[in-house]
Amino acid sequence: MGEAPHASDNVSDVSVKLLPGQKVAVKVLHPSGEVALDAELAASSTIWQLQNHLSKESPNQLAFLQGEQVLARHKKLQDLGVEPLCVVRKARKLVSPWAPPQEMSNIMKLQKCIILGEAFAGKTQFLRAICGDSFSKDPSASCGLDFRVLHVEHEDRKVKLKIWSARGMEALPACFRTTFFESAEGYFAVFSLAKRDTFEKLRDLVSHFNQEVPDELAQHCRCLVGTHKDLAREVREEEVLQLAEEMQCPYHEVCNKSREGVDDAWITWLDQYFTMYEDVGAETDEPAYPAEESS
Repeated sequence: MGEAPHASDNVSDVSVKLLPGQKVAVKVLHPSGEVALDAELAASSTIWQLQNHLSKESPNQLAFLQGEQVLARHKKLQDLGVEPLCVVRKARKLVSPWAPPQEMSNIMKLQKCIILGEAFAGKTQFLRAICGDSFSKDPSASCGLDFRVLHVEHEDRKVKLKIWSARGMEALPACFRTTFFESAEGYFAVFSLAKRDTFEKLRDLVSHFNQEVPDELAQHCRCLVGTHKDLAREVREEEVLQLAEEMQCPYHEVCNKSREGVDDAWITWLDQYFTMYEDVGAETDEPAYPAEESS
């Protein structure tokens, strides 16, 4: 995890009312007892910010414990007391891209993930970033259904995933909306950190998904994503963390243009997917190839 900055060993008495901008001493230990962090941080900092402080690339892989209690991401450092924290790295499945022969791809069953979000939430650019496509500078919203097909594997399980994004979903005909949700096995809930209205409408979109897709596994195979982390924020962190707690799902902030955080969000969703859908991709029928002629 790298060397962390060291500071005073003094721990602030959190029973004292803290002033704006005041700092508290925070000590974080690995399970081995090795010090991961010993520093003074802003008292108003949250566990989510502490996750990002220790791991900018994969903050959601870290969990913080105080005693036997797993700390919620919205919890503030000033409310934690004096006991040191323990940081653990969550186990995550090793998932990688996979390029099957065309004959095999043709016979594989298509699995489905969808991207929810309002216009200008950054859905299409997020989809392009997941697939490694180049960033488009065109800021206009477009209507219709967009999708990409990706092949991924975990151990001996191989999956063909179609990722759908509805561009301007509110303007789609009813038949297209039905097609969009049909057979979905999970979703990304995407909003723009720089456009407040995209965040405010997200709860309704998630509720609509739950109505259209009654499958409990699909409803819980989800990831909350805030795009445009490189722009001025209109959505407060506290609000996002509260929504993530309500949804009981991981939260990632990404920059589609630089792809910062995109791979981590994608792998986080795949980790949930392979965990929840234990049988998907476990048995792939081998295509019958013509036997090679002997020379």
